Amino acid sequence: MYALGKPGTADFVVRVRRQGGTWKWIGYGGCRPRVVVDGLEATSWRLASKTLDPGTRKVSVTFITGECARFERAEVTTTASAVTITVFLRTIPPTPPADACAGVGSTSRREVALTEPLGRRALLDGGTMPAEMVRPK
Repeated sequence: MYALGKPGTADFVVRVRRQGGTWKWIGYGGCRPRVVVDGLEATSWRLASKTLDPGTRKVSVTFITGECARFERAEVTTTASAVTITVFLRTIPPTPPADACAGVGSTSRREVALTEPLGRRALLDGGTMPAEMVRPK
């Protein structure tokens, strides 16, 4: 087991087990790891619409940004079984004379174009590892 946190606490735990000659991931707990690429942090998103159909070629997503983060881009990864959308934010330093950002976020919305119709594939939020299934509410 590997854990992160202050001494005596664990904010995040990864469990691995040795099977044969290799280590195998068997689970995690606490927070969900976030994807970070080229200094951009992925954020979780929700569907803005209440329905999806197999012909869907654009997905409207909402996500939270803060005073010190702005939308950078959305990436779409397509496989035979799933379409993964990852929304990336860029951190912006606070504007002087402030030395910190307000913790209040605002909801942003973007239309994300798919390279091909959604079809019967799962729609995944790539902001966390592992990616999470997203369903209309």
